[in-house]
Amino acid sequence: MRLTDLFNQLQRPPDDRGKMHKIPWDDADFSRRMLREHLSQEHDLASRRLATVDSHVNWIHREILVGKTVRVLDLGCGPGLYSNRLAALGHHCRGIDFSPASIEYARAQSSQADRVEYIQGDIRKADYGRDHDLAMVLYGEFDAFSREDAGTILQKIFEALTPSGQVLIEAHTLEFLRSVGQSGDTWYSQEDGLFSEKPHFCLMANRWNDSANRVEADFHVIDAATGE
Repeated sequence: MRLTDLFNQLQRPPDDRGKMHKIPWDDADFSRRMLREHLSQEHDLASRRLATVDSHVNWIHREILVGKTVRVLDLGCGPGLYSNRLAALGHHCRGIDFSPASIEYARAQSSQADRVEYIQGDIRKADYGRDHDLAMVLYGEFDAFSREDAGTILQKIFEALTPSGQVLIEAHTLEFLRSVGQSGDTWYSQEDGLFSEKPHFCLMANRWNDSANRVEADFHVIDAATGE
């Protein structure tokens, strides 16, 4: 069977609300495999390499916070690479992420337990707390939400900030997202990877929805031994 034939057979299953299924960020096994990608120093696909994180933290501390120690809200904090470093500089941080493995790692790596708090939860619903001086949503995480969910997150941020609080959102440009959506179909095979610890194929189909200005991506993961 050709890969193109397999693509033609696979359909995206909508859930009972007619919305697309999401990648299972909070699944324990997937979360553990994703943590490995976050910590990899071979690529910047999940989190940036530590040298870049260090430079970003120094820039945030120097340019955004002008050297003052403040309360920081880190949404989509992953394994705490930013919050732990900001806490080491004297800031008080609250990090929230959907991934249990990332939150567990962030807590274990924190050397400033009195200055950093990690919460495992969905940032659309989690308690942000109050009186933060800076709220961060880094590395294009904001782009992963629908327009409605993004509005909810912004409203929650507004309510969680001090009157003079700042927001730092790192978003992809429309041109970049369009290029991803128009990049077409591709595939790879792995012995052990993000989607499975067994040998598998991953077929990826990317589309650009012009009417919604949205990338739609399918990941079809096929067990190499069984074909399931």
